Amino acid sequence: MHKKLLTRLVSGAVVVAVTAGSALLVSSVANAAPPAGTLGFNTITPAEGTDSTAMSSTTSGPCPTEAKAADLQITGPVGADPTVATFPPDNPFQVTTLNSISFSTEGSFTQQLNPVLLDAAQSRGKTIQVGEYDLTTRCLDRFGFTVLGTFTAGIVFDTPTHYTAIPNGSPSPTPTVTVVPSPTPTVTVVPSPTPTVTVVPSPTPTVTVVPSPTPGPGAIVTTTHLSVLHIPLPFGLGGFVIPIAYVAPINAVGTVQFKDESTNLGRPVPVIGGSAFGGFFLLPARSHSLIAEFIPADPTTQQPSSSNTVTFTFRRGG
Repeated sequence: MHKKLLTRLVSGAVVVAVTAGSALLVSSVANAAPPAGTLGFNTITPAEGTDSTAMSSTTSGPCPTEAKAADLQITGPVGADPTVATFPPDNPFQVTTLNSISFSTEGSFTQQLNPVLLDAAQSRGKTIQVGEYDLTTRCLDRFGFTVLGTFTAGIVFDTPTHYTAIPNGSPSPTPTVTVVPSPTPTVTVVPSPTPTVTVVPSPTPTVTVVPSPTPGPGAIVTTTHLSVLHIPLPFGLGGFVIPIAYVAPINAVGTVQFKDESTNLGRPVPVIGGSAFGGFFLLPARSHSLIAEFIPADPTTQQPSSSNTVTFTFRRGG
């Protein structure tokens, strides 16, 4: 199956490479986000809870008949600086749905958040921040490249541990600020020849360090292998690359992040049937070192893994 897929990709990529002028637009078009709410809404259960609540999301209807999978992406806080946000738009908390129990083209379906938000944040070395979070179910094609429609919902954390779901179709709630006037101080004058001053030291704050979750004793070991098709362009314009990751075991559930050294190539893509296709990327004329990192959906049942490094050079013109 992998060889057939790679053959089809190679033939398509060669056509793209010949028309270099138009090929420069491929990456931006392929990554264009669809409009939110194209199919309906998600209902969050329970509607109120904490960052450790076992939360689920139920769509208001089915995915289109041509959909073959669905995922649930959580981003937020909305409007926060992406470098410090708990789940920034370019690296959302993602739950992939492939089985018939939690994915349907005939009726509504429910997706269980696993792990809970607290564990998902701690696995990134972050904490839940106060603000609004978007939960978007995306109906995907067979390879996970095309979004066929979405269901949307939102929750608001008014504290770092407590959330409330936003009712379907309602705007984000406006926080209510209550001003409590300070009480008028009472002054009592006690005559004393010598005032006595007692200094009470402030208590030393207690810092509790919560370690990041580690794979459980039964977590399955995974392996990731990276193959890269690289197509140079003329006149020292760099070239195209098509990275494909193969994750074992074949039923591994999670996403793959492709990287050129320490730079992310696009967003994490879902693993479907043991494979993850990174898409087309235009890289400049220089040496490159590509890797693929598998991120399990549930780190307590499957372990993360990194691939082999693929190095190559797009030579400069002259």
